[in-house]
Amino acid sequence: MYGLRNHFIDEGGPAAAAVEHHDNPFGPTVLLQFPQWDETREGALLSLGMGIAPPRGSFRYDPATDSVKLRWPGSDPDIARVNEAAAHTYDVLNQANTDAQYQP
Repeated sequence: MYGLRNHFIDEGGPAAAAVEHHDNPFGPTVLLQFPQWDETREGALLSLGMGIAPPRGSFRYDPATDSVKLRWPGSDPDIARVNEAAAHTYDVLNQANTDAQYQP
C-alpha cells in the first residue's frame, strides 16, 4: 500500500482529534493532529493550529505574469496574535501532560 508504513495497515493508523480552546485569552483556537506517513521520530504526530485571523490580506492581479498574488502582512500584530493563541494552547496542553517520564 503506497504511502503507509506496514505497521499502520493492521492498526488503522492514528486516530484524528480536534482540540478546541474557545476561552483562549488570545483568541479561539483549534488544534488538529494528523499523521504524516514518512515521520521518522517514534511517537511523533504533526498538528496544525488554527485561529481566526483578521481580514488583512488581499489578492492582486499581476498583468506582467498573468497571475494572482496574495498579499499577506504577516508582521501585522493582529495576525501575530493568532500564532500566540495557538502557542498558548500548546503550552496549556504541555503543562497538563508533563510528568516525570515525559517532558515536552
